[in-house]
Amino acid sequence: MWNDHGFEIIDNRLNHWIPLLEKWCECFERFCKYSGTVPALNKEETHVGIFSGATWDLGWVGFQEMRRNRCERVNYEECCDLYICDSHGIFEDYIECKKERIRNDINVIMIRMTEACRQAQSLILDDASEKAMRIGVVFADFEFPYMPNQNIDDSMQVNFKSIKASIKQEKYSAIAWSFPRSIRTYRDEGPKPNSGIVLPGTMLLAKFAGCKTILKQ
Repeated sequence: MWNDHGFEIIDNRLNHWIPLLEKWCECFERFCKYSGTVPALNKEETHVGIFSGATWDLGWVGFQEMRRNRCERVNYEECCDLYICDSHGIFEDYIECKKERIRNDINVIMIRMTEACRQAQSLILDDASEKAMRIGVVFADFEFPYMPNQNIDDSMQVNFKSIKASIKQEKYSAIAWSFPRSIRTYRDEGPKPNSGIVLPGTMLLAKFAGCKTILKQ
């Protein structure tokens, strides 16, 4: 059954993300509705900012660009894309993020996820609590070639179903998606009439990359 937004937790270690992914869908739609644009046209930080905003809406902490050293780069000033924790000390997650367009296949998304997990694994977390987790996240912006508005819904549903099935085979930990009706027919216009691309929304993919002690300096 098709829903224009939703989420699935596949790995129980991310069960605490249930309210977060639900809130992310809400914040993503709010961004698109109020700004009149889509994150796909902006930098990765736009996606991270929306995700961080969801944590604050929940009463959690979403700390962007948290200073952290990395293995083999201890002499450089490095940052973790997003650190999140709750007010009760139940969890703390160190998240590295990537952004990519998704078209007909997920190969490029798999590459970006590998990069995000590798970066999460390289963080030095000696002073973190034992419950700290490393997580890779990819924001996959859907992109379709030009098509009449009346064909977008059908094309999106077919592509979404196919891509979602492929993604679930890759054993990601959680997925969420949002295709707000306010931007369902949003276009990045081309130079000629009836050209350009359709950018209807985004899928968020998350993968557990290890706990605090996965790597040692």
